[in-house]
Amino acid sequence: FDSILKPAPGVSKTESPRVVKIQKELLQSISNTNNGKDATLEQQKRVLELVAQLEEAAPPPSNVLTSMALNGTWFLQYTSPSVLEEDNDNDNDNDNNNKLLFWKPSIQEGDIETRNANSRGTVTALAVKVDTSGARNVVTQSFDVPNERVYNDILITDKQAEIHVEGKVVPSQNVPTRALVLFDVLDIVLLNGKVTLPLGFVFPLSTLFKKSKEQGWLETTYLSRSVRIGRGNKGTCFILTRDGNAVEP
Repeated sequence: FDSILKPAPGVSKTESPRVVKIQKELLQSISNTNNGKDATLEQQKRVLELVAQLEEAAPPPSNVLTSMALNGTWFLQYTSPSVLEEDNDNDNDNDNNNKLLFWKPSIQEGDIETRNANSRGTVTALAVKVDTSGARNVVTQSFDVPNERVYNDILITDKQAEIHVEGKVVPSQNVPTRALVLFDVLDIVLLNGKVTLPLGFVFPLSTLFKKSKEQGWLETTYLSRSVRIGRGNKGTCFILTRDGNAVEP
């Protein structure tokens, strides 16, 4: 029976029928959740179960950070805590359901802060939560693999504003699928591009108050041609797609 679930020779694990089916259900499950902000507890549980299944069935290769499969623009479709509130105090490792809903980094990364943030339908920019929900808000993350750069862009349509953050990607020496990020550019663009506020100077200042020069890290825990899943140092699970219209907002 196990052989039926294995992909044929030469076929990527992410293209096996079982993984394709799980990925399809995942995209259906995160649709109409407003980037995760309106997801019910049951929906959040199911999403994290599906994420865990994909991570186990088709983990990314160790060279994922240098792979052109990662390169280019990805659309953020869903954000969620990796630990749900009702499970925060549940330390029973024998509970299979709890294992699916609980994720923690395998190895700590030096002095970079690791904690569980309750981020649903939000991302954090310089310790400020930015609401990414709403059909008209567009959040993208773009990797420039050859130049080891990452670009995060948040378009807030009703405010006629865009937040652009970029930085250098440094592969972790501890976890090969983990990218340490040293941000060096922060621009806030207002009034449809008429006004740009360059605020990149805050990054070197922030290192004066932190033990680490990197602002955070992001592990790529699943990568197919159309879907990418990441886990951040603040405990957030991110689901992104190549196609911005792959999920109903």
